Amino acid sequence: MLNHHGHTIFKAAEYVFKFLTGQLTPQEEAEFSRLKKETGLDKRWSQWENRQAWIQDLQETMDFDTSAAYAQFIQQTQKSSKRKRWLQIAAIAILLITVGGIGYYLNRREIPNPFKLTELIEPISHKAYIVLADGKKLELQEKGENIQEQDGTIISHQAGQLVYDPIEKKPQETIYNTLNVPRGGEFRIVLSDGTGIWLNSESSLKYPVNFTGKNREVFLSGEAYFEVKSDSTRPFIVHTSLGKINVLGTEFNVRDYQDEQEVVTTLVKGKVKYQDNRNANPEIVLQPGYQVTASQNDPELSVHPVNLKLYVGWKDGLYIFRNLTLAEIMKTIERNYDVQVVYTSEEIKHLRFSGDLKKYDRVESFLRFIEIGGDVTFKIKDKIITVTSK
Repeated sequence: MLNHHGHTIFKAAEYVFKFLTGQLTPQEEAEFSRLKKETGLDKRWSQWENRQAWIQDLQETMDFDTSAAYAQFIQQTQKSSKRKRWLQIAAIAILLITVGGIGYYLNRREIPNPFKLTELIEPISHKAYIVLADGKKLELQEKGENIQEQDGTIISHQAGQLVYDPIEKKPQETIYNTLNVPRGGEFRIVLSDGTGIWLNSESSLKYPVNFTGKNREVFLSGEAYFEVKSDSTRPFIVHTSLGKINVLGTEFNVRDYQDEQEVVTTLVKGKVKYQDNRNANPEIVLQPGYQVTASQNDPELSVHPVNLKLYVGWKDGLYIFRNLTLAEIMKTIERNYDVQVVYTSEEIKHLRFSGDLKKYDRVESFLRFIEIGGDVTFKIKDKIITVTSK
């Protein structure tokens, strides 16, 4: 519950900030109205909605520690679970966080656009390339022409996805395609058996054009979300760098980026069995809401319950970060926006933040929000984000 409250407060504070700086969109105004009621902010809003009064007061503010303010909020909410107390603290916390963020910049005379970043970064888009059975490589964008494979299979290409139409006559030979999604891209594919797969940025999937054997086997590098078509006679197997996942019909997420040195499998629906390639007891059966992690640095598998939204929200266009290091968050931004991140000190990487990133929005708003509540600033030039301490 506390995590949800913290998320609500930061989101409301973000909208207060946007209101005061004139950046609130019509769509966000509706969501802001709901959050004002949820946090109790609506009862105090009449005192706060005068923009000019805020600006005048904030220009006189000299020092404000937003980290301490939020820590105080957490300490107070832990003492009581009563809704009345929560509403009081929530409204005050929103005020403190917003004042801290805006006041900091106002006092440095960076007006009227205190968070101006040197250049804009394009949001994630549908882009990928496919390697056909004969080795031919084809670039894929939002729309394109249908593709015919050498066994006669028609691959429909539309709206950022590929759909494989199975052929009536079972082919004698199994041929493979490979779908590669670069940084800054994403793509969806529907295999010949009806299984849907969302492929995230900097990811690759090798798969049969038609499934001809007793098993349906694919090979993943990077991250993908699977909706496996049920078929009790042919198990679906996902091969990763450290093991494989066996399923019949289910929904799950697999994350296997080489630089992270681990394979993380998160089950949403159904049941899967993870088989490790390295140790004597390699099998773990997962239940919905659980996650298994296999690390290159530890032969033991780790299994624990998780908040599913934190690990599969990307499929629906939302990254939810909870108490992650700045280095972990910026790694996701590097992949999704095809940028490079440079830190002016090692200490900055270990600062922790929480927040939400909408995949299809520009990243600048998210970086501004981190600047409001943290001790870092960002500068963008030539697709390089430089992170420095305030």
